[in-house]
Amino acid sequence: MQILKCLLLITWAVAGSGCARQETPDPRPGRASPEDTPSSQTRKPAFSPASAFRLEDYKGKVVLLNFWTTWCPPCRAEIPALVKLHQTFDPNQVAIIGVSVDDQGTPEQVQEQLQWFINHYQITYPVIIDNQYELVRRYPSLQIFLQIPVIPTTFLVDQQGNIDKTYQGARPFEVFSKDIQALLEPDSAKPKKTG
Repeated sequence: MQILKCLLLITWAVAGSGCARQETPDPRPGRASPEDTPSSQTRKPAFSPASAFRLEDYKGKVVLLNFWTTWCPPCRAEIPALVKLHQTFDPNQVAIIGVSVDDQGTPEQVQEQLQWFINHYQITYPVIIDNQYELVRRYPSLQIFLQIPVIPTTFLVDQQGNIDKTYQGARPFEVFSKDIQALLEPDSAKPKKTG
């Protein structure tokens, strides 16, 4: 059994730190303790529906759109890097946005699970719930997501609304940070002319 677990871990690491989108979800964690669960009367959900999101609202900003699910181990492992990005970059220049594509259970169960994860992982960036792939259908440039069998999948969108990079599988803070910085300071990435 230990050998099988080791082989699975090695396979997961070699596969690029991503989950197949058709993968069966992990069992849900036990009910959150009262201190982890905000009262629905005192706090609004920490996520919004896909219908409320407009990429056009972010024109002039670099946007990192991270498609993920709560049941995906690489997605969960990537969350601290996204939180750090959100805390590092000026929100007037860079938007980090999580797009949950969770669809296991009733809408209420999905929302409860998502709220638990946002609280538990202390997610500070905006999260959108899009289990019907509304964003992908609305923005043709994101439709490649339907052909990518891996989550997390992250799109780096430049200030004009064009996809600059697509990442399949989890990435560390340093990769995202370097690529965001290159979009913020495009001239610094080019060799300087001499003489």
